[in-house]
Amino acid sequence: MHVSCPHCHRSFTAQNPVAGALQPCPHCLRNIQLPLEDIPSASLVVLEGEAKGSRIPMSARMILGRSNDCDVQVLDNNVSRQHAQITFGDGRFTIRDLGSRNGVVVNEVRVGERSLSHDDVIRLGPRSFRFEIGDASRTTGRMKLPASESVQEELHRFSGFSVGGEGAGESYRKAALCLEAIYEVSEDLVGVVDTDQILERILARLLSAVKADRAFAVLRYEASGEFTTTVVRLASQLDNKAPVDMSRSVLERVVSDKVSLLVADAKADSRFEQQNSIITQGIRSVMCAPLAVRSTVFGVLAVDTLFSRNAFDAEDLKMLTAIARQASVALQHARLIRQVEEETRTRGALERYLSPGLVEQVVKRTVDMGLGGHEQDLTVLFTDIRGFTRMAAELPPVRVVEIINEHFSQLVEIVFRHGGTLDKFIGDSVMAFWGAPVKHPDDPLRAVLCALEMQARVEELNSRAGADDRIVLPMGVGINTGRAVVGNIGSPQRYEYSALGDVVNVASHLQNLAERGQVLISGWTHEACRSRIAVRRLPDAQLKSGDRQVPVYLVKGPS
Repeated sequence: MHVSCPHCHRSFTAQNPVAGALQPCPHCLRNIQLPLEDIPSASLVVLEGEAKGSRIPMSARMILGRSNDCDVQVLDNNVSRQHAQITFGDGRFTIRDLGSRNGVVVNEVRVGERSLSHDDVIRLGPRSFRFEIGDASRTTGRMKLPASESVQEELHRFSGFSVGGEGAGESYRKAALCLEAIYEVSEDLVGVVDTDQILERILARLLSAVKADRAFAVLRYEASGEFTTTVVRLASQLDNKAPVDMSRSVLERVVSDKVSLLVADAKADSRFEQQNSIITQGIRSVMCAPLAVRSTVFGVLAVDTLFSRNAFDAEDLKMLTAIARQASVALQHARLIRQVEEETRTRGALERYLSPGLVEQVVKRTVDMGLGGHEQDLTVLFTDIRGFTRMAAELPPVRVVEIINEHFSQLVEIVFRHGGTLDKFIGDSVMAFWGAPVKHPDDPLRAVLCALEMQARVEELNSRAGADDRIVLPMGVGINTGRAVVGNIGSPQRYEYSALGDVVNVASHLQNLAERGQVLISGWTHEACRSRIAVRRLPDAQLKSGDRQVPVYLVKGPS
C-alpha cells in the first residue's frame, strides 16, 4: 500500500499493511493511520518537459503545487504554492482546487472538485498530467518538476536567459536552476533579520547552486568605511581551518566599477596578472556581485575555485547577481529593523529628561549626544519643597509618593515647555538645566521664566489645597549660570545625561537660601537677562566653602 504522511507530506510503501492500522512514517517517525480501504494502483504521468513519461504513484492524499513540501512540486510561477489536492475515498480518486490563482483544469474544463477517471488529463498552469488507473512502476514518493516553457520565456524577457535554439537544453537547465535557487533564497530569508544568519544562508545556497570551492560575504563597516570579510563558507572537501580571505584585487574592481565580475581563469586574465592576492591564494575562477542600495555599494558576494578554471559562465553570473540583489534587500531590511530598535531604545532613554521636541532632534541626529562630557555654558535650576522631611514623617509612605509624583509631574511639564533638560530628581528636589544638548541664546531667561511659572503653578495648587484635600507644598528655587561639564556620565552599564561643576553647586546653594515662593538667581544669571526681568538685590551669599561670596538677586517677575 502506497501512503502519503499527513505530517511531513512524504510518501512511502506500507509494510504488511492492514487497513485502518497505525504505522510509523519512516521519514518523520510519527504514527499515521493507514487508509480504511485499499488504494488501487494509479499514477500521474507527466506529459511534457524533461520529465515527460515519468510516473508518479498515487497515495491516499497528495498535494500538488510550487511549495517545497508538496508531494508533486511544480516549479512554475503560474502554479500556486499549494495548488491542488488528490485524495482517495469511497472507492475513487478526487481532485480539489486548493484556492489556486490559475485554477485546476481537467479535460480542458476548469473544476473546483471532481472525481478522476482513467485517462483524464489534469492541467496545473502550463503543466499537464494524465491520470491512469492500473499497475504502475513505483518511483519516489515526491517529485520535483522544473520550470515550464512559460517560465523560461519570462526569464528570457526579464533576466536575459537564453532559451531555445542550439544548446537550449543546457540553457533550460541553467534557467531552471537559477529560478529554483532564487526561490530557495527567498524561502531561506523569510523572517530572518540577523545579518550573519542572512549571509550564512545565502552562501550555503550559492555553494549548492554553483561549482565553487569557497563563498564569501564582504561588508563595509560604516564607522571606518573599510571592507571586511564577514562570512566565509567552504566546500566540504576543503580544510576549514586554513585562513581564507577574499582577493582584495577582485573586491576593489567590483566596488569601484559597481558591476558584477566574472573571471574565468584568473591566472591568465591580464587584468589580474600582477595581483599578488590572486597568485598567493591560488585562485582559478571567481565570480563577484555587488551588494548595493541604489548606487551605494556596501558589500560584495563572491564565489571562487582553487582547482578548476572556467568553472563559471555568464548564466552563473546572472544567478549570482540576482541573489546579491535579494541579499541587498534583506540586509537593508535587517539594518532598518536594527535602526528602529536602536531609535526606540534611545527615545525611551531620552524621554526621561528631554522634551518631546528635543527627543525627536536627538533621534534624527540633528543634535549631538555623544558619550563623555564636554565643558560649556549652562544655566542650572534647583527646586526644593520646604518642610518636606517633616511632612513625610507625618504621612503614610504611599501618600507621600502620590504627592511628590504629582508635584514632579507639574514641574517637569513646565521645564520641557521652556526648552529645558531634566537632569534628575533628588529626594523632593528637581534639577534641570538649559544650554545642552540644544543651546539657545536666551537660555538664562528661559530658566528664570520657567522658575516663575513653577512658583505660580505651585501657589495656585496651594491656594486650592483645603478644598481639594491637598497638602500645601511651599517651594524655593535657585538658579545659576556658568561653565559646567555636561554629557553622558556614569558607567557603561548605566549612565545619565547630567551636568557637573561649581555652577551646579552654587545653584543648589541659592535654592537652600530661597524661602517659600522665592526665585533666587546669581549675579551671572542676572547679568545675562537683566533687561528682561525685575529683581531686588539681596545681601551676597557666603558659599559653604567660605572662600568667596556670590551676588544674589530675588526675581520679582518679568520687566
